[in-house]
Amino acid sequence: MWNTEIREIIGEGGKVKSGRLENNRTNEETIEDFDVIFFGLGNTPNTDFLEKIGVETDERKKKIVIDENARTSIKGVFAAGDITGKWFKIPEAIGEGGYAGICAFKYVKNPYWA
Repeated sequence: MWNTEIREIIGEGGKVKSGRLENNRTNEETIEDFDVIFFGLGNTPNTDFLEKIGVETDERKKKIVIDENARTSIKGVFAAGDITGKWFKIPEAIGEGGYAGICAFKYVKNPYWA
């Protein structure tokens, strides 16, 4: 649900039952039934400093463009996580960070690897 704030989580028997929600744009308040609630935060990353040094970004989304080895358009610069334009849950972002670290290590050990 976009543009929505949770005003109250209503439980029963120690489990989520419903939530009292408010739409930020219309100020309309509703009560919705839920089995589970996942929280997400939206943001726009600040990539201006990266663009200044030549890192390619997706102009529409302001995300860093990477290849399959987490490499950016600048040799020796790697990126991972939400700033690369994917939607992550925390475990996935951690995994991608580990993968980018391995790719960076390979680059340092052999800067000419494919």
